[in-house]
Amino acid sequence: MPRRKEANEDEYEFEGENAVVHVPTNARFTAYEGQGHWSNYLRGELGNVLSNGDDYEEETVVRIANKLLAARPAASV
Repeated sequence: MPRRKEANEDEYEFEGENAVVHVPTNARFTAYEGQGHWSNYLRGELGNVLSNGDDYEEETVVRIANKLLAARPAASV
């Protein structure tokens, strides 16, 4: 049975200056330089129940990704 998991900031990694990945689902969010929100979004396994039974709410994963992208130094250019 799937179990709903709450995403948290510790589950994300930056790839370069303008991309962030939610590691458990491999959802990748890329922003243009100077932009504080994603402009390209690859879902990875987000929206699917993962092999370990975890199921992440898309809205929360996206919200945290946008928060992290907005806080990066490149977003304030």
